[in-house]
Amino acid sequence: MNSTKKPASAQGPLRPASIGLLVLAAACTPSAPRPLQIEISAPPAASAPPSIADDPTLVSVTAARPPPKLAIDGDLGEWGSLLPEGEPAAPPAPEKLPGTAQQAPEVPLPSGPNPRNAASHLAFALTPDAVLIAAELSEAARDGIWLGVGSMAPAVLPIGVWSRGGSVEPLDCDYEQVYINEGNFEKGAAKPPEVVAACHALIAAHAALLVRHKARFSRLFKIDRQGLREVGADGALTVVAGAKAVFTPGQRGATVEITAPLTAMPRLVEAPLQTLHLVARAATTPTPDLTPAQWVWVRFPQPVSFEPLGEIRARALQFLVDNTYHAAGLSYHPADPLHVETLRYNATPSVVEPSEETLYSKLATLGDVEIGQVSAFGPWLAVLKNGKLVGSHKEPPDDLPFDAFPAPERKGIIPRDGALHVISYSMPANSEGVGPRQASWSAWVVAPDGTAHEAVEDIDLPWLWDDLTEFASADFETFGLRGSTHWPGAGPGQDSPDKPVGIEVTYRWDPARKTYLGTKKSIPVPKKPRPRPAKTKKKKK
Repeated sequence: MNSTKKPASAQGPLRPASIGLLVLAAACTPSAPRPLQIEISAPPAASAPPSIADDPTLVSVTAARPPPKLAIDGDLGEWGSLLPEGEPAAPPAPEKLPGTAQQAPEVPLPSGPNPRNAASHLAFALTPDAVLIAAELSEAARDGIWLGVGSMAPAVLPIGVWSRGGSVEPLDCDYEQVYINEGNFEKGAAKPPEVVAACHALIAAHAALLVRHKARFSRLFKIDRQGLREVGADGALTVVAGAKAVFTPGQRGATVEITAPLTAMPRLVEAPLQTLHLVARAATTPTPDLTPAQWVWVRFPQPVSFEPLGEIRARALQFLVDNTYHAAGLSYHPADPLHVETLRYNATPSVVEPSEETLYSKLATLGDVEIGQVSAFGPWLAVLKNGKLVGSHKEPPDDLPFDAFPAPERKGIIPRDGALHVISYSMPANSEGVGPRQASWSAWVVAPDGTAHEAVEDIDLPWLWDDLTEFASADFETFGLRGSTHWPGAGPGQDSPDKPVGIEVTYRWDPARKTYLGTKKSIPVPKKPRPRPAKTKKKKK
């Protein structure tokens, strides 16, 4: 090991403490020359990047509880803190919204910046019948702010041509799409120019529908001394009818307090509502300059339900999750809780149209129990007791998607033996995704306590009929099916009948067993009525 001591110049830079000792020693030695005065300073610190909170136009946003006692007077004392509580909320989970295995809902954007130490702060609250806003604004925002309010937009059906399994193949505007098998297509002949033009027109119309659809799930406002005004598509500002605002300028900014009707809200898809998409910035420009990356997801302290029919609306959304082949596009507006809107194909998958549906219609009552039909893309029956939802009956059964088959035909609701009997008939049908549906009768019996059950005996029925007629007595004490079939095993001892066999199935109410018991018997094959020849007019001589 080399222990030779290196000269000072070879040992690296001296530490500040060492330099100080050398200077002191030189001062104490009279014969030593006066040392050079050296000042040691720390290296300059690297400049920190500017914080997003340093942006004077930024306004933090949060979802708050409505104050228990609210006076729209500009005094925000009853609101408590307007600061966001922590990290932005997670957006709605797509798998918990109405979707489909064939087309998932859109994946929402992540939240933008929302620092607690922003220059200004805004709190957004909802009651079942009003929008509430409170804000503390800094000097940069004392002349007003832009506010965006949005929600998750449901997915829109794609357009195209039907494929096996119920999926939709995108349109080929230039060539015929020839189906081969199992969802595979091959390119056919070139399409005529007029057909090509019509195809491109369909695609353009669908793109325009997407733009209009998404626009209804967000609203943009300006808040200033003139109150709450909505920003139109053309940039014009319109006073929000029914809104009350108090804008109070102060020495270093302003305070804002607003109440507005639910008509100011965008359309919604969550029920009950748990999250919103908000953005706010100081209005330092004549028109809003907001980007998608600035919006923030916020979560309400408690889910907000809009009445009436809050429970029914929430159940309808639950029923649609993973229960459709195609995206239902279900949404509602909180100011119109009696209706919902869905998106459907207009006969073919080349045109998508919105359809408004009445969410709930009362059908019958039994004491304090009420039965009603729910229409929200798929129909189902709701049972309410003293106005509270206590039961539901999905039509078709729970293991089938709503859009696999046509809805059953409700034949009647009959009071019988102290209960309500909902009698329905399902005609034979076929689905690309499921296969055939049997013809069947249903009797859903609702008791006085609100409990309900299916009361038709399950017996073997043919899956396919050559011809079929349903029948029922006037009081629906009996009902059944009559027809002919080649279905194997339909007749006694006939595993593979060469000729059609006639079958009649009758269900009859049994008061002792509280069930519609079924009997099946062979009958002569019903004769099909011969078509009458068309009458011909005699020529005049």
